Amino acid sequence: MIVVTNIYSPNANTKQTVDSFERHGYEVAVNSNRFQGNGQVLRELLACYKRAATGHEKFVYTDGADTFCQRKFEVPADHILYSTEKACYPHPELAKQYKPTKSKWKYLNGGGYGGPLKLIIEFMERYGLDKHANDVNGQHEQMVAFLQAEKEGFPIKLDTKCEVFQTMAFADPNEFEVVTTFVGIENTLAGIPQPLYLKNKMTKTIPAILHFNGLTDMSILKELK
Repeated sequence: MIVVTNIYSPNANTKQTVDSFERHGYEVAVNSNRFQGNGQVLRELLACYKRAATGHEKFVYTDGADTFCQRKFEVPADHILYSTEKACYPHPELAKQYKPTKSKWKYLNGGGYGGPLKLIIEFMERYGLDKHANDVNGQHEQMVAFLQAEKEGFPIKLDTKCEVFQTMAFADPNEFEVVTTFVGIENTLAGIPQPLYLKNKMTKTIPAILHFNGLTDMSILKELK
């Protein structure tokens, strides 16, 4: 599996993102051409997926500056899995087209998705994500494509349980807690630090990839690291 991201202006946050994936053993492919618009980004991603498909079967896309990988993970082998968020952004009127779910995280977020490379290539080409002008809203276009693909039975789903992806915008502090994995009493007595993870108390999952979308405060990462 390969991790794909866009980084147009490297900084401490983009380094943190890349490092968080690499420390778990993932190869990271970075698109770094001059940014000209979201339409250009979609076309560059499709080209990257086609190159990656010559040596990989699966992939994950993640935004490059506001994302952190906190544990190892797997993505589906038979469908595309998209990240979710609480807000139906940028067009809330599309909310009525989504399937009912009890989860608060139920609308597509374009900052994280993964699955088989052959399926993401087919998805982007079939639903025209590689044919938009540079000034489009990438979030909107992916949402429209997803809703149409879902209606037609294309193998694509939303991560409403936040098992792989977790968006942090509009988060209520009561929805999350920092937890440890119990390694053993010997390690505790020896003073060996236990791993720390952010857990979603609502979905009862420990998401692998945290996305601090919408300029959300990222200070919790100081505790997790």
